Amino acid sequence: CGSEVIGGLCSLAAPSGECFIPEAKVLMADGEWKQIKDVTIGDKVQGADGANTVVATPRFNLGINRLHGFNGRKPFITCMHPILTDKGWANFNPQAFADNWPEDYKEVAEENESGEILKLNEGDNVVFWIDNCTSSIPLEEHIIEDRDPSFRVYNLTLDNDHTFIVEGVVVHNKPHKDYADPALQENILPLGNEYVDKLLNLSPH
Repeated sequence: CGSEVIGGLCSLAAPSGECFIPEAKVLMADGEWKQIKDVTIGDKVQGADGANTVVATPRFNLGINRLHGFNGRKPFITCMHPILTDKGWANFNPQAFADNWPEDYKEVAEENESGEILKLNEGDNVVFWIDNCTSSIPLEEHIIEDRDPSFRVYNLTLDNDHTFIVEGVVVHNKPHKDYADPALQENILPLGNEYVDKLLNLSPH
């Protein structure tokens, strides 16, 4: 489906990730916006309940994922990425999330009262960040876009409440314990863009 870049290795068997397009804008703790591709380890981002520190910046190939946009936003998020709603965490394809990332699914699902990730549909109340606070607004104008499987998508792993704001939407971070392991940061940090490009070109389309 896609490839995952971890510690200088490219796992061709890894599923595609729950991520964002490179240009998706992340709200930083200082109130500025930064494209997710430019966010680095150590940066502080705005979370739902305060500032969170970036501990890793996992990147993936899009694979068979489709990109979704809504409420006037062009497609910016993959179908599996958890989005906060007034009823808990939801995404556009919970089954794909459970099948491809069972540990991630379980960790996020445990934060919901139901113990499951909810299926996100038009009309559901999505939590947006407006005027420095959260506000629930019905999802509308849902659009879907396909991209080449080799299209690179980006995510963040954070401390504290593990949330951040992308395109004004409150989302969950990539909850993979390996990304947050300080012992691995030495291997994750040195990956230059040129080297990552070479790794990603090895993955099947």
